[in-house]
Amino acid sequence: MARAEEQRRNGRAIALMNGLRLPFLTGSVLPVWAAAALVSLDHRVDPVDLTLATLAVAALHLASNLVNDAADSDNTDRINRFRTPYSGGSGVLLDGTLTRAGLWAIVVVLVGIAIGAGIGLTLRGRPLVWLLGMAGGLLGLGYSASGARLMSRGLGELAIFVSFGPLLTLASGYVLTGRFDPRQLALGTLPGFLITAVLWINQFPDRDADAAVGKRNLVVRMSPGSARLVYAALMFGPFVAAAACVAGHVLPAATLAIVPALPIAGRAVWQLRRAAGEPAAVLPVQGLTILSHSALTALLVVGLAILGHA
Repeated sequence: MARAEEQRRNGRAIALMNGLRLPFLTGSVLPVWAAAALVSLDHRVDPVDLTLATLAVAALHLASNLVNDAADSDNTDRINRFRTPYSGGSGVLLDGTLTRAGLWAIVVVLVGIAIGAGIGLTLRGRPLVWLLGMAGGLLGLGYSASGARLMSRGLGELAIFVSFGPLLTLASGYVLTGRFDPRQLALGTLPGFLITAVLWINQFPDRDADAAVGKRNLVVRMSPGSARLVYAALMFGPFVAAAACVAGHVLPAATLAIVPALPIAGRAVWQLRRAAGEPAAVLPVQGLTILSHSALTALLVVGLAILGHA
């Protein structure tokens, strides 16, 4: 009896971690560290500032994941026949892992953590962190929340690009230095392209369910062929942007440390071309897209932190 109860608790804990989508934190945390690596070329990075920034961003990201589940659980997720480990919602409300009240309680705690980190940064001389945090939080919540629902208006992709790309790195640079560095905007476009590609490819298996409930994201609005072309542009975009930024002396040459991630992006684009219209065949492409983002951003961190000082 005790063993069965322990197994149920462990199962619920695992389900809750899936609901929070902890592995997806690389999408927000790694760009913060990339911004810190760029800062380190000219300034000392204070570990307290970096820790508070990472904590605030991670908490807001997890909160927005749960808000997205709350928004989709009664419509898209309920009728979606092609849920994957990467898309279609976590199912924590549909399978009873969390009640709706429990989900919102966790959201409140996570937002409280972000607020606490913001107070700490304010006391350390970064008062504008509130404006930046509110901008990112509103974009994250507005993506799913009733009323705004940017994801249904064809604006969700742009909101994700901005909030997980240029805005995130610009805010991180400010937190770490107390000033705004335009280079951080350019830096943020690199992971911004790929996190948008993650969202984009995750909309492929959900296409029919999204269309049925009026969730008219850009993949729903486009033909499958056009959507594949945009996906390819998003996957190759950061490499073109990095080359242009280095050539224009906007970012240091160490930025080109991302090049080893190019074959992963190319393989994902090729596999999507072969997957045609089969939702189940998109699963490996989803994994490769997430791997592309993680690899590129990790290489960016290492390249700037090590090669940038060479």
